[in-house]
Amino acid sequence: MKYTINSYLTRWAKKAELEKKISWHTARHTFAVVSLEAGAEIYTILKLLGHTNLKTTQVYAKATDKMKREAVNGLPEIVIN
Repeated sequence: MKYTINSYLTRWAKKAELEKKISWHTARHTFAVVSLEAGAEIYTILKLLGHTNLKTTQVYAKATDKMKREAVNGLPEIVIN
């Protein structure tokens, strides 16, 4: 039997008892988000995904709640006397 990437992903999702449909597109999106959360630059992710246009990569690379919290927590404290 010949397997496709989607068939492997579907089997893994079933084993993990995930109810969401998992596809090749889902895997690319997850890769982009996990890479961003790990600190990879958007341009590096662009190259890894094989994109030529940054706007294409930005579709996959949405800011997560974790990334938003880290951005706010990284701001300097403002002291008002």
